[in-house]
Amino acid sequence: MRTNPQSDLFKVKRFHHVEFLCVDATKHAVSHGDLAWQFDFSAKHGLAVRAIVIEVENADIAFNTSMACSVKPSTEPIVLDTYVVLSEVYLYGDVVLRYISYKNNYLEDHNCAKDVDANESVLNAVILANNKVMVLLATNEQLFGSRRRSQVQIYLEYNKGAGVQLSALASEDIFRTLREMRKRSCIGEFEFMPSPPSTYYKNLKNRAGDVLSDRH
Repeated sequence: MRTNPQSDLFKVKRFHHVEFLCVDATKHAVSHGDLAWQFDFSAKHGLAVRAIVIEVENADIAFNTSMACSVKPSTEPIVLDTYVVLSEVYLYGDVVLRYISYKNNYLEDHNCAKDVDANESVLNAVILANNKVMVLLATNEQLFGSRRRSQVQIYLEYNKGAGVQLSALASEDIFRTLREMRKRSCIGEFEFMPSPPSTYYKNLKNRAGDVLSDRH
């Protein structure tokens, strides 16, 4: 079993939010150049995740530490309203990892990279996590030399480059969360997959084999 090496280079406090860009929404930009870039992003990728945002102890340190590790910069640290600091580095293709901090204290974080392997996998995966494993970022790529075509390759072709295919958010009450999201679907246009037919659960054990018992 692998252990967490506690190798953060700057302190990560928590996951903050995900930012989506869509062609029919209004977004205020810092400059005209940034606004033009946003239109380019939407024209290329359509409705897609533009930024994954995490709160760190110091966004300036997080940015400079990332630069020291040869990460591609997007937005150098800027101060908003005298107390919020933002900085961005590229994460997946045109998607950025945005650091946000509310205090100017010093400390450290980054992430431990882990190889994930499956016997019949047609992709390579590296998982990036902070020390407390509150934020996980996965990078998947097609396994070269494989005769099979993975969903990663299909996504890359459809998205015209790297991006965020799946976001998973921890919830203390997933059923309540879904109910609240359904209430707001007319506002945020959350689209949920239709419920599976009753035969799905009846045949689940047959498909899963010995993984499920009669009790489960």
